Amino acid sequence: MATISKPFSSVSLQEAVDLIAAIGSSVTVVMQGHIGTGKSSMINPIGDVVGIPPERRFYYDCATKQAGDVSVPELHTVDGRRVVTFVPNEELGFGTTEPVLVMVDELGKSDKGVLKSMLRFLHEHQVGPYKLPQGSIVFATTNLGQEGVGDLIPAHGRNRVDVIKVRKPTATEWVENFALKNNVSPIIITAALEYPTMFQSFEEVEDPRNNQYIYHPKMPLAAFVTPRTLHKASDILKATEHLPDGVRTHALMGVVGEAAALDIMTLARLDETLPRWEDIVSNPESTKVPDRGVAQVLLANKAIMNVEPETIVPWMQYCQRMPKEVQALFGRGVMAGEKMSFVVKIAEFTKWARDSLHLL
Repeated sequence: MATISKPFSSVSLQEAVDLIAAIGSSVTVVMQGHIGTGKSSMINPIGDVVGIPPERRFYYDCATKQAGDVSVPELHTVDGRRVVTFVPNEELGFGTTEPVLVMVDELGKSDKGVLKSMLRFLHEHQVGPYKLPQGSIVFATTNLGQEGVGDLIPAHGRNRVDVIKVRKPTATEWVENFALKNNVSPIIITAALEYPTMFQSFEEVEDPRNNQYIYHPKMPLAAFVTPRTLHKASDILKATEHLPDGVRTHALMGVVGEAAALDIMTLARLDETLPRWEDIVSNPESTKVPDRGVAQVLLANKAIMNVEPETIVPWMQYCQRMPKEVQALFGRGVMAGEKMSFVVKIAEFTKWARDSLHLL
């Protein structure tokens, strides 16, 4: 039986970005969320929102650090006396006078000594006598304690930060906010849309046998679907087109698990039966439209990747021979990415968009 989310129980990744941009210079936000959902990759969206350039964005991986890595002793002289001061790690952003953005990754997996030595930095953005420049932003990431992968922040640590729960993205959110912008394989995008339970939270699944795609602490799988592993699956598909299906399936199973790998390969074989792009744009009125809905969806996702200024007109002629829902899938997808810059200038597309506002 699925659980029902309570109001205010979590935020989306984009909402977390907006929150950190708003309060991160005075309050350290800890993003607590599911494995592989993109928490660590939020450093760049946050930096873009607040205007901190890439060279002043710092990634501090707590899982790889010991207490002595936070700062190291340095001898110097004060009034003729030899004393020791502690110089902070450059990965904490102390090497500039301009505001910095620091991501403290895997905070909950850090050794006790590392966590203790980071408490003042998380609370005051300071290590010893060194304080981050005014306007600097610090945030941290950790996994959900319920996942059972070793993430724990004790009460005295939580009291210094703002721990927020970040939910998984939905299939549509992942496609529009990440996949289309990062050249993810149309096969993987179609799999995400056709099998949206790949993005289900284990908290919504009482019996893990009811969802063989995801990680569930009651029945942990060796490999499972997350946004991170779907991206890896996309890389595998692109690089192994010349290899036998058995090899490709085996490689996919290693990152997304058996159930997802088999479904993805079913779509990969379907892809081989679709009309060629060259045939579509050269003969949009006569090239056969696939009968199966999933084939039409896959074709629309491929078109989002392939369409260019010189091919958008014939594609729109072909596309409008498919169901309205598939047309809308293409329209939303192409408007979510960089190709929006030219499609909005094409009369055939803008006319279709005006006529299809109820779908968009």
